[in-house]
Order: sequence, then structure tokens, then C-alpha cells
Amino acid sequence: MDNYIVYKTICLINNKYYIGVHKKGITNGRYLGSGKALRRAIKKYGRENFIRVTLFSFDNHIDAYLKEAEIVNEELIQDPMCYNIMVGGYGTGSGELSPLYGIHVPHSVKVKMSNSNKCKREVVYKGITFPSVKSASLFFNTHRSTIRNHCLSTSIEYAYYTNEDHQKEVVNTYIKKNPFEYNKCKPCSVYGLSFPSMLEASKTFKVSPSTVRNWVLDSKKTECYYIEKGYDVSDYKPTSF
Repeated sequence: MDNYIVYKTICLINNKYYIGVHKKGITNGRYLGSGKALRRAIKKYGRENFIRVTLFSFDNHIDAYLKEAEIVNEELIQDPMCYNIMVGGYGTGSGELSPLYGIHVPHSVKVKMSNSNKCKREVVYKGITFPSVKSASLFFNTHRSTIRNHCLSTSIEYAYYTNEDHQKEVVNTYIKKNPFEYNKCKPCSVYGLSFPSMLEASKTFKVSPSTVRNWVLDSKKTECYYIEKGYDVSDYKPTSF
């Protein structure tokens, strides 16, 4: 009996798609996928504007994941029409949907895997090393998105991921899926004041980030512009309201 499927979820609004693996019988066919970009799209457009089609069926999860790995490769995730942000074959499910289901993993290997993932997520923020963006945000009592935006900015030297490959992966994925959000991370000068990002400038002037972007892109507003790479904004303190 074919219990596992490789499926394709398609957005009827923009024709973008997502490919994944799912166990039949769970959620009665309503499951569309668990990718972050896909979930945001579903929230934006509504479930009624998405359809799921079955590409392949298998009687075990291993073959299903192998087929997913064959389809969702490095080339596919670079497609701007694709909601997948990582190569397939790994799976994110639990139980039988986990790629490690039924496999005994020694404790020493689990520790190495955990330490490896921790190193990839490590961030340096204002001279202090943290195991994750979340821990840095708790220490500085600021929102995680602020820490993340500073780490994504190429002009803020005091915020970055310790793993260079992970830094590049995060930045490239973020630019691909959120081009405007990434632009918010760029340092800018607005009406004589310097900010590490358009988001911070919007808080000070009590306008939306898109308004700040329009000011920066308006050639007539010479007092509003992006700051070149290397500008020191380490002394900047966010405005509180």
C-alpha cells in the first residue's frame, strides 16, 4: 500500500510552488506543506488559493525522501517561483516521517550533531558571542528581528553569524524570499540622522519602513540616502516609544 507521497503545492495567485513529502491519511488531504515561505504565503493568500497534487507515491518514507532529494536540488531552490528554501531529502517531520526513524543514533553522534548546529547558529553581537539570535535578543532585551536584521546587514560590523557559510546561506535565502525586508536592513541617513536600518528610521519618524524607502529612493530628497558599507553605527541606540 502506498502510504507516502511526494506532493506539489501550487499557489493559484502567483503559480509559485512547494514540493515535499507527506504520509497519506494525516489531516485528511488538507496538508499543504510546512515550509516557512509557504506558510507565509498561505497566511497571505488564504488556503483556498492553494492546491496540492501528488507527484509520486511510495510504500515507505525512505524512498519518498530519496525522490524528494532528487527533485528539490540546489538548482530548484534558486528558482524564484519555488517556495522551498533548502534541498530535499532531509524531512522535518517526527515519528515515521523523520529521516532517522528506526535508526539507532549513538549518544556521542547526537552530541556532535547538536554542537555542529549550535556553531552554525552562533552570533556575535556587540562583542559578545551567543548560541542563537534568540539568546542575544533576551540579553539585550530587544526583538529577535532587530538582532537578525543587524546580522544580515553587510554594513554593521558588530553583528554577524560566526559560521561564514551559514551567514551567506541566511543572507542569500533571505534576499530571495524577502527582497524588501532585506532592504530594511541597509543603514541609511534620513534628514541628518543616521540609522543602522530603514526599520529603525521608521520608528524614529513614526512612519512605515516603506515610507522611509520611498524617501531614500526619491532623487529629490538629497538628505535621505543609503549609507555606504563600513559606516560605524555601533553607538546607535534604538528609539523607544
